Amino acid sequence: LPFLLRDDLSTVAVIAFGTGTTVDAVCAWPAPRAIHVVEISPAVLSLADRFAADGPVDGTRRATFAVDPRVEVHVADGRRWLASRPPGELDLVTMEPLLPYAPGTAALYSREMYALIAGRLSPRGVCVQWVPTHAMPAPTFRTLLATFAASFPHVSAWLVDNATLLVGS
Repeated sequence: LPFLLRDDLSTVAVIAFGTGTTVDAVCAWPAPRAIHVVEISPAVLSLADRFAADGPVDGTRRATFAVDPRVEVHVADGRRWLASRPPGELDLVTMEPLLPYAPGTAALYSREMYALIAGRLSPRGVCVQWVPTHAMPAPTFRTLLATFAASFPHVSAWLVDNATLLVGS
Protein backbone atom coordinates (compact mmCIF):
# COMPACT_ATOMS: atom_id res chain seq x y z
CA LEU A 1 0.00 0.00 0.00
CA PRO A 2 2.60 2.66 0.83
CA PHE A 3 4.27 2.21 -2.58
CA LEU A 4 0.94 2.74 -4.29
CA LEU A 5 0.68 6.04 -2.41
CA ARG A 6 4.29 7.15 -2.94
CA ASP A 7 6.89 5.80 -5.35
CA ASP A 8 9.95 7.40 -3.76
CA LEU A 9 10.19 5.54 -0.45
CA SER A 10 13.90 4.76 -0.47
CA THR A 11 14.80 4.08 3.17
CA VAL A 12 12.43 1.65 4.85
CA ALA A 13 12.12 0.06 8.30
CA VAL A 14 9.95 -3.00 8.86
CA ILE A 15 9.35 -3.42 12.58
CA ALA A 16 7.92 -6.71 13.91
CA PHE A 17 8.76 -9.32 11.28
CA GLY A 18 5.85 -11.75 11.80
CA THR A 19 5.88 -14.27 8.96
CA GLY A 20 7.76 -11.93 6.62
CA THR A 21 4.83 -11.00 4.40
CA THR A 22 5.40 -7.27 4.80
CA VAL A 23 9.13 -7.31 4.18
CA ASP A 24 8.64 -9.55 1.13
CA ALA A 25 6.12 -7.03 -0.22
CA VAL A 26 8.62 -4.20 0.37
CA CYS A 27 11.34 -6.18 -1.43
CA ALA A 28 9.06 -6.54 -4.46
CA TRP A 29 9.33 -2.79 -5.13
CA PRO A 30 12.38 -1.21 -6.81
CA ALA A 31 12.23 2.11 -4.90
CA PRO A 32 13.82 1.07 -1.58
CA ARG A 33 17.59 1.28 -1.58
CA ALA A 34 17.85 0.35 2.12
CA ILE A 35 15.45 -1.96 3.95
CA HIS A 36 15.88 -2.45 7.69
CA VAL A 37 14.15 -5.45 9.25
CA VAL A 38 13.83 -5.02 13.02
CA GLU A 39 12.68 -8.03 15.05
CA ILE A 40 13.22 -8.60 18.74
CA SER A 41 13.05 -12.40 18.56
CA PRO A 42 15.81 -14.42 16.87
CA ALA A 43 13.45 -17.41 16.98
CA VAL A 44 10.93 -15.61 14.76
CA LEU A 45 13.63 -14.79 12.22
CA SER A 46 14.91 -18.37 12.28
CA LEU A 47 11.54 -19.56 10.95
CA ALA A 48 11.43 -17.12 8.01
CA ASP A 49 12.30 -19.69 5.34
CA ARG A 50 9.41 -21.89 6.47
CA PHE A 51 7.00 -19.15 5.39
CA ALA A 52 8.90 -18.08 2.26
CA ALA A 53 6.37 -19.47 -0.21
CA ASP A 54 3.43 -18.03 1.73
CA GLY A 55 4.05 -21.08 3.95
CA PRO A 56 4.32 -22.99 5.98
CA VAL A 57 6.62 -24.95 3.70
CA ASP A 58 9.51 -27.36 4.09
CA GLY A 59 12.13 -24.64 4.29
CA THR A 60 13.95 -25.46 1.05
CA ARG A 61 13.18 -22.01 -0.41
CA ARG A 62 14.96 -18.96 0.99
CA ALA A 63 12.85 -16.02 2.09
CA THR A 64 13.04 -13.12 -0.38
CA PHE A 65 14.42 -10.67 2.17
CA ALA A 66 17.22 -13.10 3.10
CA VAL A 67 18.75 -12.87 -0.37
CA ASP A 68 17.99 -9.22 -1.12
CA PRO A 69 21.20 -7.14 -0.82
CA ARG A 70 19.21 -4.04 0.23
CA VAL A 71 18.08 -5.73 3.46
CA GLU A 72 19.85 -5.38 6.79
CA VAL A 73 18.42 -7.42 9.68
CA HIS A 74 18.55 -6.05 13.22
CA VAL A 75 17.72 -8.31 16.17
CA ALA A 76 16.57 -5.53 18.45
CA ASP A 77 13.65 -3.92 20.19
CA GLY A 78 11.92 -1.74 17.59
CA ARG A 79 11.61 1.26 19.90
CA ARG A 80 15.26 1.21 20.86
CA TRP A 81 16.34 0.73 17.27
CA LEU A 82 14.25 3.72 16.15
CA ALA A 83 15.62 5.83 19.00
CA SER A 84 19.16 5.11 17.76
CA ARG A 85 18.40 6.41 14.25
CA PRO A 86 18.89 10.02 13.17
CA PRO A 87 15.79 12.22 12.87
CA GLY A 88 14.31 12.32 9.38
CA GLU A 89 16.22 9.26 8.13
CA LEU A 90 13.32 6.99 7.18
CA ASP A 91 10.85 7.35 4.31
CA LEU A 92 8.67 4.49 5.48
CA VAL A 93 8.17 2.74 8.80
CA THR A 94 5.85 -0.21 8.58
CA MET A 95 4.83 -2.40 11.51
CA GLU A 96 3.06 -5.70 11.85
CA PRO A 97 3.10 -6.33 15.60
CA LEU A 98 1.16 -8.90 17.56
CA LEU A 99 -2.12 -7.88 19.14
CA PRO A 100 -1.81 -4.97 21.57
CA TYR A 101 -2.74 -7.16 24.53
CA ALA A 102 0.03 -9.73 23.78
CA PRO A 103 2.88 -9.56 26.31
CA GLY A 104 5.39 -6.85 25.45
CA THR A 105 3.43 -5.53 22.47
CA ALA A 106 1.32 -2.66 23.83
CA ALA A 107 4.25 -0.23 23.57
CA LEU A 108 4.22 -0.63 19.77
CA TYR A 109 0.70 0.85 19.75
CA SER A 110 1.48 3.76 22.05
CA ARG A 111 1.55 7.52 21.56
CA GLU A 112 5.24 7.42 22.51
CA MET A 113 6.00 4.89 19.76
CA TYR A 114 4.16 6.92 17.14
CA ALA A 115 5.96 10.10 18.25
CA LEU A 116 9.27 8.27 17.92
CA ILE A 117 8.33 7.11 14.42
CA ALA A 118 7.17 10.60 13.40
CA GLY A 119 10.51 11.99 14.52
CA ARG A 120 12.44 9.50 12.41
CA LEU A 121 10.38 9.99 9.25
CA SER A 122 11.60 12.24 6.45
CA PRO A 123 9.40 15.31 5.80
CA ARG A 124 7.26 13.32 3.35
CA GLY A 125 7.66 10.01 5.21
CA VAL A 126 4.87 7.53 5.85
CA CYS A 127 4.03 5.16 8.70
CA VAL A 128 1.88 2.10 7.93
CA GLN A 129 0.66 -0.21 10.67
CA TRP A 130 -1.22 -3.45 10.15
CA VAL A 131 -3.93 -3.95 12.75
CA PRO A 132 -5.60 -7.37 13.17
CA THR A 133 -9.07 -5.87 13.53
CA HIS A 134 -10.76 -9.27 13.56
CA ALA A 135 -8.97 -10.31 16.73
CA MET A 136 -9.50 -7.35 19.04
CA PRO A 137 -12.45 -5.99 21.00
CA ALA A 138 -14.11 -2.89 19.52
CA PRO A 139 -13.13 -0.60 22.44
CA THR A 140 -9.46 -1.58 22.00
CA PHE A 141 -9.67 -0.88 18.29
CA ARG A 142 -11.28 2.52 18.87
CA THR A 143 -8.55 3.46 21.36
CA LEU A 144 -5.85 2.35 18.95
CA LEU A 145 -7.40 4.39 16.12
CA ALA A 146 -7.66 7.48 18.32
CA THR A 147 -4.05 7.13 19.48
CA PHE A 148 -2.74 6.73 15.93
CA ALA A 149 -4.89 9.59 14.60
CA ALA A 150 -3.66 11.93 17.34
CA SER A 151 -0.05 11.15 16.44
CA PHE A 152 0.12 12.16 12.77
CA PRO A 153 -1.23 15.26 10.97
CA HIS A 154 -2.50 13.15 8.04
CA VAL A 155 -4.17 9.79 8.69
CA SER A 156 -6.21 7.26 6.76
CA ALA A 157 -7.52 3.78 7.55
CA TRP A 158 -7.74 1.10 4.87
CA LEU A 159 -9.95 -1.91 5.52
CA VAL A 160 -8.53 -5.06 3.96
CA ASP A 161 -10.30 -8.37 4.59
CA ASN A 162 -10.39 -8.71 8.39
CA ALA A 163 -7.58 -6.28 9.04
CA THR A 164 -6.98 -2.55 8.91
CA LEU A 165 -3.97 -0.68 7.58
CA LEU A 166 -3.38 2.63 9.31
CA VAL A 167 -1.44 5.20 7.28
CA GLY A 168 0.03 8.27 8.93
CA SER A 169 2.24 11.01 7.62
